[in-house]
Amino acid sequence: SWGEMTIEVTAAQNRAVSFTNKRAGVFYTQTHRNDHPEHAWYRGYNIAGQRVFSEMLLSIGGEARDPAAALAYVTPEALEYRWPDGVKATFRLFDGVDVIALDVAGVPASARDSLVLTLAGEPVRADGQTGAIQHYRSQDGDKGTVHHVAVLRTQHGFLVAIGNTRDAAVKLVREADAKHDTWAKARHRRLTGLFSANHSIETSDPVLDKALHWLTHTTDQLVTAQRGQGIYAGLPWFNQYWGRDTFISFTGALLVTGQFDTAKEILRSFAKFQDRDPESPFFGRMPNIVLPGA
Repeated sequence: SWGEMTIEVTAAQNRAVSFTNKRAGVFYTQTHRNDHPEHAWYRGYNIAGQRVFSEMLLSIGGEARDPAAALAYVTPEALEYRWPDGVKATFRLFDGVDVIALDVAGVPASARDSLVLTLAGEPVRADGQTGAIQHYRSQDGDKGTVHHVAVLRTQHGFLVAIGNTRDAAVKLVREADAKHDTWAKARHRRLTGLFSANHSIETSDPVLDKALHWLTHTTDQLVTAQRGQGIYAGLPWFNQYWGRDTFISFTGALLVTGQFDTAKEILRSFAKFQDRDPESPFFGRMPNIVLPGA
């Protein structure tokens, strides 16, 4: 339980929420409706800056579950919706894999078989079904990477896995089904470890403490391994490594939180892109930006 760090959000408040898988996967949404004039374009899941899908639409008994009719609860590891009839839907990511879990609870046994999850959005298209697995194909623009998506109904609800091929997506979603609990516990341990007594800041003001803990979490999710280790300049649209932003945030994001090994890896990663040509007018300069695959 995240206790005091849990934030309740009403439809009127409609707050932005993001999670990363600490590699190159980002999930971004507004809690109840994606109506921001700029940010809404980035809603859903993207990998290395390319959109995979924009919406995860849950229905029960043929009726869509509208987030606007629910209360949302946000913690550092999950986004949960609670509807008045007792149904709960919880979104979460896992570290290092392109998998999204949607756990569904509170559904009467007689209605469990009517659970349906549909992926939607400009980049994604349905691509058939094999047994219990729904297939999707996604490409963000004519030159974007083709992603294959597998959706599997499980005892918890649904798992969504993304791979470079259909077989890779299927293999990953089956692995996620087998390792769901193990992966969830590992991510929980890592996240709670960020607030350990060794480097947690405590004050006499509980409201300030909560804000500082959330700042620690939201900064940590920017530290990823998208192309070597680095720090995103921001979300939802700056999921790239900018040299200036990285090293401005370096001390607070990594050294204050005790992540010294990651700090060393970021220095090594950026050093690979340093201009080492003594004849260059930019000799010794670090890059301003490191793009995926650049």
